[in-house]
Amino acid sequence: MIRDWLKKNNLDAIIIPHENEFLCEYVPANHERLLWATGFTGSSGFAVISENQAAIFVDGRYTVQVKQQVPNSVFDYCSIPTDTITEWLLNNLAKNSKIAIDPKVHSISWVKSTESLISDNLSFINISENPIDYFWEDKPSQANTVTRHLPESITGQSSNEKIQYISTFIKDKKLDLFIISQLESIAWILNLRGNDIPCLPVIFSHLIIDKSGMAHFFVKADLINQIKNYDFKTKITIHDVNDYARFLSSLKDLNIGVDPLTCNQWTQNQLTNNNINHVEDPTIHRKAIKNKTEIEGFKKSHLNDGIALVKFFSWLEQSISNKKILNEDTLSKKLWSFRKENKDCIEPSFDTISAAGPNAAMCHYNHLNSDNPSKLPENGLYLLDSGAQYLYGTTDVTRTIAIGKPTQKMIDAYTLVLKGHISVSKSLFPKGTSGSQIDTFARQYLWEYGLDFAHGTGHGVGHFLNVHEGPQRISKLSNVPLETGMVVSNEPGYYLENEFGIRIENLEVVVEKENKGNSISLGFSSLTKVPLDISLINKDLLNDEEINWINDYHADVYNSLEAQLSEELKSWLRIKTKPM
Repeated sequence: MIRDWLKKNNLDAIIIPHENEFLCEYVPANHERLLWATGFTGSSGFAVISENQAAIFVDGRYTVQVKQQVPNSVFDYCSIPTDTITEWLLNNLAKNSKIAIDPKVHSISWVKSTESLISDNLSFINISENPIDYFWEDKPSQANTVTRHLPESITGQSSNEKIQYISTFIKDKKLDLFIISQLESIAWILNLRGNDIPCLPVIFSHLIIDKSGMAHFFVKADLINQIKNYDFKTKITIHDVNDYARFLSSLKDLNIGVDPLTCNQWTQNQLTNNNINHVEDPTIHRKAIKNKTEIEGFKKSHLNDGIALVKFFSWLEQSISNKKILNEDTLSKKLWSFRKENKDCIEPSFDTISAAGPNAAMCHYNHLNSDNPSKLPENGLYLLDSGAQYLYGTTDVTRTIAIGKPTQKMIDAYTLVLKGHISVSKSLFPKGTSGSQIDTFARQYLWEYGLDFAHGTGHGVGHFLNVHEGPQRISKLSNVPLETGMVVSNEPGYYLENEFGIRIENLEVVVEKENKGNSISLGFSSLTKVPLDISLINKDLLNDEEINWINDYHADVYNSLEAQLSEELKSWLRIKTKPM
């Protein structure tokens, strides 16, 4: 169908990204165009389809998964960042070929950088309608939007304060207005949450703020009256989202700011009668540094999560002891039932990765994509990566546990991963240190054995928002300095295809700590309160400092949770956190 469409429209290829018009990592089912075209269910990637060839590009998290979901008889597998789209296009398309792109699903930055590398030989053609939307006959419908306005007791700051900050930024940059494109930024500014994307509590919307502090908010018509009733403590004009294109086109002779990384090309195309300034979204850095109220919400969320996971792992241990046959789906649902016992738990923060045995070798495995979720192995490993959205914080935690008798190879690999995790957690570093400098700490012990993992060590986390939040992260590529109040994950791993996967993940908040020179450095404080599996640790590979870290961490887990546990669970946790 797509190739027929290309031929009919005198086009030579089309690029299909995973993102939707809001350039989201996570998208609702009716925006899963890449899945429709390829069968790939991952949250990141893109495909290119030409008259005679096709390729799919994914990063290291999905190199195993893509081979299981996408037929190699149709698509070449390309690995990001080793393989680039520009090289593929130049090597596989004839000179003067025309490549279709939907400008609504590509960022300004991506279009500009890619076009600059291919323009001597190839050209992009902006299309007004996405052909997949035409061919996708059984596209799911969009769920009804439910909104909630968060009080300052949860956010720590009013919408008015945030808008005034952005207004000052606009004036400092000598702009007339700024277009806020990222849905998480809009949610943060207005202290609004929704449900338009599963696991990401945002509302499909657009926000424009001018230098006077006036805000124009574009939402679906049926939400306007509801949102008008919220007290934003500032004047906000609510518009029908269907008027957004007309509003943009009406703007003339203005200095307009857009973030080229988060704003789509279509938006810029509507602003041809204005002076466009490419400027980073002023909220990106601001919302990454959590205020005291937000950090307290994170702590409360992780206590809730710790209780749910202690209940789950205790139940799992008893179920295995009673010879119950458990599969990945049963386990995922059981964990969710424990989380939902807390009334403030809204939804998962991402699809739970419930991975038994060799399935865990796929970093972002999803049992929901399997007709027959795997059963726990008699002897091996079970990896559980899960999280939740609470009214006052977001969680993300991974534990790998032994089932039966794991091999020595598994135990040693787990211990090396744990050593890297500990090294990150206990690190001290000066202000100005970036995630790329911390990333090495997580890999050093694996490197000593010629091992590694093909994903970053950590990502930023939003406050009752996106579980993957920038700009900070811990990875080989991150040059963003870590600052007090930022929340990041600490999740080194090791994956052996067709055998097993290991990952250990806590969320950490960046804090000030005293160093040995009696001055102040930065370091991490663990938010996650979930015990590690001591049975998977080869103590001979640990030094005294690492053993002390494990004992101190487990003491903190027990002391943090014991008051809210039954005597039976308290007894179970006491055993799991006993000093090594």
